[in-house]
Amino acid sequence: MRPAGGGLTLHDAQGTRLCKSSEIGFGYARLVKRFGAVMPGHPHRMAHLLSGSTRVEEPDSFDVIEPF
Repeated sequence: MRPAGGGLTLHDAQGTRLCKSSEIGFGYARLVKRFGAVMPGHPHRMAHLLSGSTRVEEPDSFDVIEPF
């Protein structure tokens, strides 16, 4: 992952950009909230998301499919 604009982009081992992290459901703000820290060197510090807060645990989300 690399900083890009206001978010992050996912790259392969050769450095080719694959997609934005938000395109696969993990926007930069969501990751900052989840881990309670900003990405080192990222231009957006997201201080408003970290003020007085700690790491946010997201509940597990899954679907139960029962055979009929």
